[in-house]
Amino acid sequence: MGGDYVLRKLNNRVLLFSNEGGGWSLAVGGLSLRVVVGAMVSFEMNDRKKIGLGLTGFGVLFSFLGIIMLFDKGFLAMGNILFVSGVLLTIGLKPTVQFFTKPKNHKGSISFAFGFFLVLIGWPALGMMVESYGFIMLFSGFWPTAAVYLQKSPSFGWIFHHPFVTSLITRFRGRRVPV
Repeated sequence: MGGDYVLRKLNNRVLLFSNEGGGWSLAVGGLSLRVVVGAMVSFEMNDRKKIGLGLTGFGVLFSFLGIIMLFDKGFLAMGNILFVSGVLLTIGLKPTVQFFTKPKNHKGSISFAFGFFLVLIGWPALGMMVESYGFIMLFSGFWPTAAVYLQKSPSFGWIFHHPFVTSLITRFRGRRVPV
């Protein structure tokens, strides 16, 4: 027993929702309706993943600040280090290595690493251009999934319901990758 129970009141009737055994039950008076929902993948948020997401966010912030400050190589290098370490902590060492070493990701991985190297040796503008190309090559499969997520978000969803943006999303929806 031990499922989640939710009580709601509708038209002076008490509704009892319970979540037991992979499905939701609704009890109204003596009638009961059971809806079984498919198995949902749980995303466990432990401390390591929280720190990883924070590092990834700070990596994006530092990279943005480095670009705003006319390609400051210190900010850009810190942004790159924080971004890569955040991804590493969020998904783990083995999945990160597997992602960057997939044969279809070689071009993106090499250009991302070469751009990072160019930033470190003092050519931040060229390095960021090469890195941007690598980033697009690496993460282009995730854009349709991210667009669907953003379309359903309460804060940015209205932007993604604009006809022009909706036509772009539907064009790429066929290539959606499960996250």
